[in-house]
Amino acid sequence: MRRAASTSKAGEPGPVQRAFAECGGFQCGYRTPGMIMLTTALLREHPAPDEETIRSWISSTCVPLHRLPVIIESMHRAAELIRAAESARTGEDAR
Repeated sequence: MRRAASTSKAGEPGPVQRAFAECGGFQCGYRTPGMIMLTTALLREHPAPDEETIRSWISSTCVPLHRLPVIIESMHRAAELIRAAESARTGEDAR
């Protein structure tokens, strides 16, 4: 289970939140929490999703088309951060 690396300490952003902040993936206060939850669920099922998988998962959400590239980038970055955290925890290579 991937839960340990995808969570954070109280008061600290988790890897998904960090990724969205780093990549500028935040939207309005309504859409962002949904994207964070969707990304967390996606990455639990698909630790290294390709763009087609990401697009499939977000196809039913309300993402403005001009924001789609940065949302996809944020999701990829979240996957990288989670893999790096797991690698650090287990001592394995993150790739």
